[in-house]
Amino acid sequence: MGFADWWRGRHPDALSVGLSGSRARGSFGPHSDIDLVVVTAGGEFRRVRDAYGDIPVEAFEAPATWYEGVITGHERSGNIGTVTGMVACAVLLWGRTPAWEHLGALAREYWERGPEPPDPGDIKRAERRLASLYANFLDASGEENRRFLGGVLLLELAEQAFRAAPWWQEKPGRLLAAWIGRDPTVGEALSEALLKGFPSEAMAFLMSHVGGTK
Repeated sequence: MGFADWWRGRHPDALSVGLSGSRARGSFGPHSDIDLVVVTAGGEFRRVRDAYGDIPVEAFEAPATWYEGVITGHERSGNIGTVTGMVACAVLLWGRTPAWEHLGALAREYWERGPEPPDPGDIKRAERRLASLYANFLDASGEENRRFLGGVLLLELAEQAFRAAPWWQEKPGRLLAAWIGRDPTVGEALSEALLKGFPSEAMAFLMSHVGGTK
């Protein structure tokens, strides 16, 4: 019995089952789970966790109208496009229907369009948070504390870079490569920060580039 048949046997209300996430992109590792986009005949959104042998399975199950509302409405504010990205990259395993084709085309359109620009007030508030964290980093006593705060600051800077651009947010495992790929000017400073213990010069450049300091 194939995987799609196994899932349908456990979830008979499924109209379409699509493989998403790292397994759909071909970038999965030995600890990756199986991510599914499941369109159901009705009901409410459910996040379902299961296991296929020893591989964890996580599925979004919802009617087509729920997916459409999230793609065209809910995920248009902010830069977290979880559902939009899942549907956009999903590979159909079973159940090619007009609703599935429509959702795929809609998700790809909105994914390529990118998120809506953030409100200027949100950007200013984020810059103030970064400035406060940067001051703590500069005032840190002890090498361990400085390295810890440097790592926290670097993650905040990366998230702010994606928020302000605006680009769809990436998971931590892909964030560094995606940031450098989208903005090569930060590559050298990031290498300096990560390989040489967050030197002040590299962090100052990243703050001026991303965090609003001059």
